[in-house]
Amino acid sequence: MNAKQPEPSGLITISDRKTVSMNGVIDVLSFDETGVTLSTALGMLSIEGEELRVKKMDIEAGIVALEGTINGVFYFDRTASPRRGLFGRRK
Repeated sequence: MNAKQPEPSGLITISDRKTVSMNGVIDVLSFDETGVTLSTALGMLSIEGEELRVKKMDIEAGIVALEGTINGVFYFDRTASPRRGLFGRRK
């Protein structure tokens, strides 16, 4: 019996710019209090903010939740590196 692979999920929920939760996370590539870079089922994802901290992380389930001030959420090409700052160009 050949099981059908589930579709990639990428639900991101931001509440009051204070919390962000997401599914479809494959790996956390970098993390500090101003930004997180994640590999997700739908591509590379960068979350920028201030005083970011992990609220929940379950990589096996693909779930990550963060607290802090959320300033931006950006997807980017796997070949491009995320650019931080006001004038960073996003793809």
